[in-house]
Amino acid sequence: MGPLTGRSAVVIGGSSGIGLAIAHGLSEAGADLTLSARTEAKLNNAADELRAKGGEVLTVPCDINDPDASADLMDRVVAARGRLDILVNSQGTTILKPVAEFSPADYDTVMNTN
Repeated sequence: MGPLTGRSAVVIGGSSGIGLAIAHGLSEAGADLTLSARTEAKLNNAADELRAKGGEVLTVPCDINDPDASADLMDRVVAARGRLDILVNSQGTTILKPVAEFSPADYDTVMNTN
């Protein structure tokens, strides 16, 4: 048992990078983990990786830029876990092109997500 045993943790953007690293730490500390990200295939791969190490993982695909999807994420976590103790928002995005070529929509996408 770890110091977070019995705690419910959500990592938004938990399918890769910093979010996945945080998810590993929370899982190793005993948290009941929910991973959320936009890309379901990457989300499932991350969950399989954590489960292989003995973690308890629920996955909920979600784009936090969509208020309805965000509310659904929280509803599903509370329904499955009974509560939410820890929330990590690690979702981020970038658009790989020169800034001079950014459209206003490109800028809004990056700023609203990050």
